[in-house]
Amino acid sequence: MGWQYDFSRKSLLATVASISVAYPYSSGIAQDASEPTPLPPVSVEQQEAPPPEQAPQTSQSQQPAIKKSKPKVAKKAPKKQPSQAAAPPADVAFEGQIDPTSDAPASGPSGKGSVSDVGSRDYKVDGLSSVRYTEPLRDTPQSVQVIPKAVIKEQTATSLRDVLRNVPGISITAGEGNPPGGDQFKIRGFQSRNDIFLDGLRDPGNYFRDPFNLDGVEIIKGPNSSIAGRGSTGATVNQVSKEATAGNFFENVSTFGDGYNSEKPTLRSTIDGNYMLDGINGAIRLSAMVHDAGVPGRDFVEQERWGIAPSLTLGLNSDTRMTLSYVHQEQDNLPDYGIPTLREGAFVNSPFSGQVAPVNYNNFYGYTQRDYEDVTTDMVTLKLEHDFSDNLTIRNQSRFAQIDVDSIYSAPRIRNNTGGQITDQTLVRGNAKFRDTVDDFYVNQTDLIARFQTGALKHTLVTGVEFVREISENDRRLDVDGYDTNLLNPNPTLPLTPAQLGIYNGTRAKLDVDTVALFLQDTIKFDEQWSVVGTARYDMVDTRVRAFNDGSVPTYTQDIEREDNEFSWKAGLVYKPTPNGSVYASYGTSFEPVASLASSGGLVQLAGGNNNLPASPATFFAPPEESETYEIGTKWDVLNGRVSLTGAIFRIDKTNARNVDPLDSAVVTIDGEQRVDGLEVGISGALTPSWRVFAGYTFLDSEIRKSNLGNEGREIDNTPRHSFALWTTYLLPSNLEVGFGATYVGERENNVNFSNQIPITVDSYWRFDAMASYPLTDNLTARVNFYNVGNEQYIDQLGSGQAVPGQDFTALFSLVTKFGDR
Repeated sequence: MGWQYDFSRKSLLATVASISVAYPYSSGIAQDASEPTPLPPVSVEQQEAPPPEQAPQTSQSQQPAIKKSKPKVAKKAPKKQPSQAAAPPADVAFEGQIDPTSDAPASGPSGKGSVSDVGSRDYKVDGLSSVRYTEPLRDTPQSVQVIPKAVIKEQTATSLRDVLRNVPGISITAGEGNPPGGDQFKIRGFQSRNDIFLDGLRDPGNYFRDPFNLDGVEIIKGPNSSIAGRGSTGATVNQVSKEATAGNFFENVSTFGDGYNSEKPTLRSTIDGNYMLDGINGAIRLSAMVHDAGVPGRDFVEQERWGIAPSLTLGLNSDTRMTLSYVHQEQDNLPDYGIPTLREGAFVNSPFSGQVAPVNYNNFYGYTQRDYEDVTTDMVTLKLEHDFSDNLTIRNQSRFAQIDVDSIYSAPRIRNNTGGQITDQTLVRGNAKFRDTVDDFYVNQTDLIARFQTGALKHTLVTGVEFVREISENDRRLDVDGYDTNLLNPNPTLPLTPAQLGIYNGTRAKLDVDTVALFLQDTIKFDEQWSVVGTARYDMVDTRVRAFNDGSVPTYTQDIEREDNEFSWKAGLVYKPTPNGSVYASYGTSFEPVASLASSGGLVQLAGGNNNLPASPATFFAPPEESETYEIGTKWDVLNGRVSLTGAIFRIDKTNARNVDPLDSAVVTIDGEQRVDGLEVGISGALTPSWRVFAGYTFLDSEIRKSNLGNEGREIDNTPRHSFALWTTYLLPSNLEVGFGATYVGERENNVNFSNQIPITVDSYWRFDAMASYPLTDNLTARVNFYNVGNEQYIDQLGSGQAVPGQDFTALFSLVTKFGDR
């Protein structure tokens, strides 16, 4: 209780302190709004900030037998003159917008620009942050959706999951025991939980990411192994971090609120400050966050975390640049595995067959005396860039990351057969899913970007090399059940026996993955209308799995190793009928080694399994899964370049999906086939100076085409046919800004890959959100966000044995304090 109280108090103090700091400055402005507002004094001498430029937009980190005893208990300025009010803020103006007819890349090969240069209210982003994407999005032959910082801020998003709800075609999935928890997504029907990146480098580990240090999120759809390496059949998710940049500014967002059936209110505070360093052409930036909240609609569940992300950049806008950044985040959560699904054979002829249990969505089936999730994330990144000339740049990025996850989740499972009926005698038991894992990640990535001409052909060549070492080690505990509790009226607060708390059994499992990759891409422009893009990557992946024990489990020992050499490629043809539009066709491949972690789509299991070895030799040496994607699309910048319209049709074929040997169900073969045919349309930008829209629709027709499980012809797990997302804001003449969001997710099913269990189906749903924002002074803005306005009861995350309901209606109030150049 002490830690719980201290953390909540810190959150409250942080919120109150930030407001009190803002008040004297906002009061000063109120006395004379006509005078510019100085920043609070800083310890370094500030140089005069350069005038803002309207440049092309760019895109956008005690029981002796128990190792850890983690018993948990239930936790509970003057206002603007009327003549000014009608005028929209300066950054709404369209003057100086990017020329829709220009072929200049949104960010040059030097990468001097950054997503931070984008105006705070822009929805339309014209280029990606990675130097490997050298052309404007309009001329990139691939579906890409960028969620800008404006949308993230307006929605007061508090997790990466919140951010990705803006993208149709992404399904949020529940953990399947090992690994439990963490950010898990399916995009275009395929698992993408290992395809999360930060600034172009893989962001490993199963943990929940907070967007406090993000300036945007890029969803690069289709196969991306030719750029990103293994995985990435459906898409990669690249987070764009806040880096030190030009200008002096400070922003604080203090948020508090609550929702229906919440264990505790939300208290959250974030800061983001950037200061120029005089005399050394540099800047420092600091982002920080503290968050303490319950989950409206879920009993006992709570989330506590804090994070800090400093960044130093030297050589701003010069030929040689260096950026050093660090991210530290700690989480202490009471995790949630939702409510049970009725997948057991006893329900096969029941009216409840294949459904989520018909219980109160508030019910919590974990154990407050046992369940916990402690996560510590540390990530250090060094980026070096040098321009030899306007046409030749080299960039090197190095990163070390460590993610320490110690958690116990309780997966709810039906315990007794009541004739296939749900009665007041039906029992449920939480099966403990343990994890005590440390993931170490080392990467060094070098890219050389060159622009040159051969005859009439213009080339943009990017070539690179990448060295990666990933080490994941888990201290194991055996799977163990808690006590039985009533399905309709569970009691999660009773004590458990020492054995049920989870005893370490002296065994460890370890996975080492070493990768060396070579990368080459050439964009060739034949003339003003025709261009081609060719990308190739060769990955040499060495995988070693080991099992250790202290002698208590003599049979638990293993040391096996394999090497995969995979070639991935992608090609695209672009035709521009007019300077502001393009039509393209592309083809690409991807691969996923069987020998990777189960958390990333592989078959190596480091945790659980009652002393089962981490890898079965019968499956460990199977070849990687492979897929290919065909896509035809079009992109148009309209309304003088203010609005982007996109559309695409595509087909993804996984030609050697994992299957089960019909003669031995313990053996996994690579001879299945899966297909997804799809259509996507999207719009982003400003329809008028006051009206902004960010929206998209996705249709997915998925099919299991070949399988030994008797599920041929069924849809792929967690792949709804229809999904839609909309976020729009309108600035009224009174300077009141209002926003509206709508999300639709169609019917989806899970568990279709188990021959001995019933597939689970959940209904489609609509969810509506709203926002209102009003500037109290030039530097202080009040904002209120409403989530799930209709209090819709829906399943947000769907797993095999469990489903997690979405949050109930919630209202959050924020005070936004800003100073400086932003």
